[in-house]
Parts: sequence; structure tokens; C-alpha cells
Amino acid sequence: MLLYRIKKLIRSGFIVTLLTSLCFYFGFHLFDGEKGLISMWRLQDNQIELHSELVRLQGVKTNMQALLSKLDSGAVEDDFLDELVRQKLGYVAKNDLIILRPKASFN
Repeated sequence: MLLYRIKKLIRSGFIVTLLTSLCFYFGFHLFDGEKGLISMWRLQDNQIELHSELVRLQGVKTNMQALLSKLDSGAVEDDFLDELVRQKLGYVAKNDLIILRPKASFN
């Protein structure tokens, strides 16, 4: 009796339709699901971008640590302090030659 019902379901195409639907369902989610291949490729691209940003920021950190070590030592080097004052504050020494250029006007 049970075999007869199974054969009848197979003949009616129910099981074939069910299996085909399951294949399409899992196939779709294999590629486009939350944890699918497309999401994995996007995450890998994001990881590459973030790694390059990390390398750039590590270089900036190294440069800042080098500047900080010059300022942090017991006696600040006079040349370094002079360079910082000239760059950041715009001070000049008595024997420096100053060349003034007119500012460009866009009027």
C-alpha cells in the first residue's frame, strides 16, 4: 500500500518538483545568500582595502613616534625645535632672507 502511494507521487511529479525546487533554493543561496559566494568576495575585497589602510596608518604612526621620541628625550634638540617653530608658527631668525610673494586673487 505504501509503495503504491510513493509510486503514485512519483508519477504525479510531486517529488520531482520538490527536489527541483530544493536544488534551486539551495543553489540561489549558495551564490546570493548572506553567507554566499558573492558576499564572501565582497568581504575579501573589503579586507584588502582595510589592510592597505592599516599599512598606511602604521607608517603614519611610525613617523609620529619618531617625532615624539625627539621631543620626549630629556633635552630637546635645538635644531629640531627650531625647525618645528619655523614650520608651525612661521617664525624666522634675524639673518633669514624673506621673500614675499603676492597672493593670487580670483576676483
